[in-house]
Amino acid sequence: MVKLVDGFFIRPFYKMILNKQIILEDMSEVDIETYNSLKWVIDNDPEDLCLTFSAQEDKFGEITETPLVTNGENIDVTNYNKMGYVKAYIGWKFSDRIKEQIDSFKEGF
Repeated sequence: MVKLVDGFFIRPFYKMILNKQIILEDMSEVDIETYNSLKWVIDNDPEDLCLTFSAQEDKFGEITETPLVTNGENIDVTNYNKMGYVKAYIGWKFSDRIKEQIDSFKEGF
């Protein structure tokens, strides 16, 4: 048998294709720095970090801020809501940012 492509996809990509929930541990395969940061938020009190329910991203040298939930830039991350923040961040990082591309991939697949 001849292989046309000698490669593989990462687990989170398979989960996206299958519409499965991506969890924090999946992020460790893709972005260990973000995984460690989110793990720290879970294991500690994040209030001193002054985080909000928003994510910053560098797009071609311009920093953009995206709310992870409605009005997220005005919602502080606290010990009480930190799990919601982590879940929303993972959803943004893996799904929301690339939804259009994943949908196109699945349509052609």
